[in-house]
Amino acid sequence: MYSTVERAVPRTAAGDRDVKNCDRDGLKDAISHAQRDVKALYDAAWAACAEAADDLLRETAALQAEFPGEKPPRCALPREATVEALVAMASERAEAMHAALEQPVKESGGAYFQGPRKGTPRITEKAEADYDGDVARVVDVERATGVYGTANDFNAAISKLRAAARGEELRILRCKDNLRGGTSGYRDVKLNVDVDGFVGELQLTFQSIKEIKDSGAHQ
Repeated sequence: MYSTVERAVPRTAAGDRDVKNCDRDGLKDAISHAQRDVKALYDAAWAACAEAADDLLRETAALQAEFPGEKPPRCALPREATVEALVAMASERAEAMHAALEQPVKESGGAYFQGPRKGTPRITEKAEADYDGDVARVVDVERATGVYGTANDFNAAISKLRAAARGEELRILRCKDNLRGGTSGYRDVKLNVDVDGFVGELQLTFQSIKEIKDSGAHQ
């Protein structure tokens, strides 16, 4: 794809991309081909993981039906709360949230990756663009990813997270099941969980899918 973009978007004498005089049709064609190539990679990775996936797909569909997020999740903050208040809440509750999520992920055979905390500028941008300025609805300030090698282990994670939600450690507020793949081919399950009023996000996916995403192909 790189050489195709080079041809479609030439450089000026100063070495910058000459976007004004680029071959827009050629660039669109290059992007379209790249998206198809990436989807093919994701589809192949899924096919390798999908043996015995019928049970997993049934469980994730059931989880989404149980927690559809009809009421949009939000942190327990007033409507006029500031970004600083949300970040302070994240700082206070992050350790408890990750402890509640890491245990079921690892006990089911997964690897747990704690993501970086979303920064103040990005929180502000997202709140303004998506939630009419309500910062408490930005529910991925703290996030993590659980990564699995097999459908059986992935399914065990769903069971353990359900069990944890029946206790007092966490509450599942919303499940988004994307294991059947969208237009990009990327597959995961996203859970928004509440720990003592703070809402964070857990993504569950397969190692082979994560490797493709981490390679930059997903962008």
